[in-house]
Amino acid sequence: REWAAGPDVVFGATIADLQDQGWTLEAVDRASGIIRATTEKRFDEFGPEDERHYDLAARRRTAKRRADLAMKWSRWKEAVIHIEVWGAGKTRQRIVLNLRGTLPSMSFQERLEGPWYGRGRDVLINAPALEQTVEIDMPEAYEAVFDRIADGIGRRTAGSAAASE
Repeated sequence: REWAAGPDVVFGATIADLQDQGWTLEAVDRASGIIRATTEKRFDEFGPEDERHYDLAARRRTAKRRADLAMKWSRWKEAVIHIEVWGAGKTRQRIVLNLRGTLPSMSFQERLEGPWYGRGRDVLINAPALEQTVEIDMPEAYEAVFDRIADGIGRRTAGSAAASE
């Protein structure tokens, strides 16, 4: 999105919005125009990839398998924002929103059957840790963020116009 405001105004409005929404600022670099923020981590039965398709029966099966806290995803959201000067008196802002998640490594017993296992054998499975990142591609999610930033920019520019009169 392009704004008819300077980068300091856009940067300030963006930081204020993230903090008002409860995001944690992980990296802020005004010189390069980069902001990286995350939400608080929470436990969930489902990973970010599970958000791509909604299948109620599959979700119920997954929820039963992951009743144990050790088998739950650690989930959070991430925002990566770039702000740059874009012509005289204009600023350009790019925002990427991601769903992030990690599932810890674990070992578990599973009964396998087939040509290699005969009538069945208990096998120890060592599953590695798993990480997933899914970019949010819903326009309404971005519109909500841009609308709040626009309000912040409006308050800042209205305040500076009143102060200069």
